[in-house]
Amino acid sequence: MRYGLGALGLALLVAGAAVCRSARVEVRERPSVGPPALSGPPVSSPVPLEPAVARPAGDRALRLVHLLGELEKSSGSRPASDLLTVLQGDEARLTGELKALLKTEPQAWRDLTELLCCLDDVPASLKLVHRVREDMDAEAEGLAIEILRSGIYPGARQVAVGLLQGRESTESRAALISAALEDTDRVVRHAALLALAQRKERGTGSDGAVAIDEAIRRLARTEPDLEVRTVALRLSGEAIPGEVSPPPPPRSARFRSLPVAKTAEPQPPSPK
Repeated sequence: MRYGLGALGLALLVAGAAVCRSARVEVRERPSVGPPALSGPPVSSPVPLEPAVARPAGDRALRLVHLLGELEKSSGSRPASDLLTVLQGDEARLTGELKALLKTEPQAWRDLTELLCCLDDVPASLKLVHRVREDMDAEAEGLAIEILRSGIYPGARQVAVGLLQGRESTESRAALISAALEDTDRVVRHAALLALAQRKERGTGSDGAVAIDEAIRRLARTEPDLEVRTVALRLSGEAIPGEVSPPPPPRSARFRSLPVAKTAEPQPPSPK
């Protein structure tokens, strides 16, 4: 017996993605109230097209997100071995098909980006992002920057951070810095902060390193959320208020058992 994806679950995902896409298109037509516009090539406005899920890349992506969610649920239990084998085989097959489409179809990356930023299952969307983002093109990067700057859903902005995490352009760095400093959602700020730290660790130009360091130090001073500010303090190397340094480790039993050498007592001079 072969286990397939739930038809009802896929139908609900398709309907939700279509509604979300139409809502986000409507919002984009309003003036942006987010951070100032970033420098770089303009991103074209979306036009009324058939839903992304009706095209091959969107269809594969939607099935993959649903499948990754099912695999995540099964990780906490012990599913039948044949079911797990089928799910893992479907995941590998769909990932390969999606990567091939992303390399050959001009519209594929845009469909994927818009779809992932509209789904409610953010963890599964991020897992899919991590599998394919190394092949991301410049147009998709521009769309992710736009979503991160002015998207109305925190989950969409979090996915946009994931898409930009491996990019090296000045525009993507500026978008991540802006999100880390100004986004209204603490989860998005935290994700952007970690993405900047990873980018610095990978190596960036001197100007980029200075900009990232300045942003981290500013977050360490002004971030309102305690957890995010603590991460910024650790990354900047500054002391964390209220944190007590751990005591020195106890001496080992072997060290304590070492005999202490006794110094010889001075002897009185022998009588002549």
